[in-house]
Amino acid sequence: MVGAVTYPIGSSGSDSNQLARDGNLAGISVSGQGQVSGTPDLATVNLGVEAFRDTVQLARDDAAAAMKSMIVTLKDYGIADEGIKTSRFGIHPRFDPNG
Repeated sequence: MVGAVTYPIGSSGSDSNQLARDGNLAGISVSGQGQVSGTPDLATVNLGVEAFRDTVQLARDDAAAAMKSMIVTLKDYGIADEGIKTSRFGIHPRFDPNG
């Protein structure tokens, strides 16, 4: 993080272009630099599945089986139930563009 602030000083507080006796603009200049480091403890991953079948039930069953497999794998890697959530679920019709 790097930042700089300049605040002009005027006799009335409103004259930001007042010259100092040496010909430079009067003011206060502040600058700083910092660095922060740490060990990451959070990762966000979005996973999804799609299934296309002749019936909604078959497609839903296939998608559920695929998602269950992903969840089992996540848990095998130590992800707790609280760290897994469903954020979207949808079933949409698919139409043949050729009729």
